[in-house]
Amino acid sequence: MRRKSLLVFLLIVFAGLQQAWPDGGRMHRQSWSRPIPLGISGGNSRDFFVSGMSEYCCSGTLGAAVKNASGDMFILSNNHVLARDNKGRLGELITQPGLVDMNCESNPSQAVGKLSRVVRYRFSNQANYVDAALARALPGAVATSGRILDIGPPGPPVEAAIGMRVKKSGRTSGRTTGIVDALNVTALVEMPTHCGSSSSNRIRFVNQIYVRNATSVKFLRAGDSGSLLVQNKQACPGTVGLLYAGDDRGNGVANRIQDVLRILNVSIVGCGNPGLVPFQARMNKTMTDPNFIAASGVQSRHQETLLRLPGLIGVGIGGDATHPDKLAIVVFIKRGPQAAAAARAVPPQLESMTVRKVYTSGFVAF
Repeated sequence: MRRKSLLVFLLIVFAGLQQAWPDGGRMHRQSWSRPIPLGISGGNSRDFFVSGMSEYCCSGTLGAAVKNASGDMFILSNNHVLARDNKGRLGELITQPGLVDMNCESNPSQAVGKLSRVVRYRFSNQANYVDAALARALPGAVATSGRILDIGPPGPPVEAAIGMRVKKSGRTSGRTTGIVDALNVTALVEMPTHCGSSSSNRIRFVNQIYVRNATSVKFLRAGDSGSLLVQNKQACPGTVGLLYAGDDRGNGVANRIQDVLRILNVSIVGCGNPGLVPFQARMNKTMTDPNFIAASGVQSRHQETLLRLPGLIGVGIGGDATHPDKLAIVVFIKRGPQAAAAARAVPPQLESMTVRKVYTSGFVAF
């Protein structure tokens, strides 16, 4: 997620300084000497918009270092962070820090990469798997270890599991922790049409990961888009997803990292042995578990009917609130005038599976 305008930036800096673990994001917003770690402020040098007497600029998080089969180094983040919401042109400079943290002044000397690959959004209710883009790292600009500030080098991809404890390191809130609450989520996400815009396009994302706050500290704040989602373990945490959207309470939405790496044809730069590492959850609630596969069949048979309900913006699979060893269909209802009607229209069960309702402000990539 991104920040808009200097005034809002100053407010969020103040809010961020109130968080104590470990620095509330303060170090993540500063300019870093080269080679830089990841998990810090960055963005497209042209990500600004002028309207009348107002100027808006936007920034996000440079999430991770990745490489292709030839060993070339790239910076991984979101389309809406690196590529200006589908509008970026290959070769545009990516700076660290981002424009918001440079008073909206573009400075070529702060460049750490050049936009090199964009996964463009698909509209008209077409399925999107990732909000992702790559910047080819300039020589000597990025730590070859793939180190992420406050996390260290990330490990190979792991399968997300319901109940998995995770963390991220982002531009605005620094390192925070969360809990994977739902998988295989189809989410309707509001994507602003350009930096500083009050209008947005509703984009359909599929096979997403929903993460809720693990503490009273919000897991995700505006400006944290592009952060890498990893296991909450001390050394070589497995890579789980790429964060790009959230709601007003700090809950986040992430692309599944396996989809990101497959579509971009890159691998994570970090620690550990390459290849998929299984995650053994207490109830084994991963997308490869037979019970989960059966539940996804129930989801697919009813999802489109549910998503046609006004006010309903997402459907996924999570834990059953009253029966911890069972799975439930999770529906996401946007708070507002249509919420009550949507809640009444959602049945308590679908094919013997409990339906759990989650109320949210809506999923937004700022």
